[in-house]
Amino acid sequence: MFFTIVILILNWSGVGESVSIFGTILRTLRIGRCFRLIKKQKKLNDIFVTLLEAAPSMGILGTLLMLFIFMFTIIGMSQFATIDLADASEMNNHVNF
Repeated sequence: MFFTIVILILNWSGVGESVSIFGTILRTLRIGRCFRLIKKQKKLNDIFVTLLEAAPSMGILGTLLMLFIFMFTIIGMSQFATIDLADASEMNNHVNF
């Protein structure tokens, strides 16, 4: 907290843009506090380990979901691309596939 205030004061005083990167670095280092807390608390550590072990499965599930979305997009474009817009009053080139 103290170093962040120092960096903000230096930026406000107009020292330069070269100092602003230190604020970003210090904010990034604050994440280390969370990791120390996870190490100290056993139940939090168990939850964190479970999340890490489930990450590959969630990645595979996300990839499968994106594949389904892609497949249905292709099917939709092939089904609706040949609709004639001459008779449709509420449809135009922007509404059609």
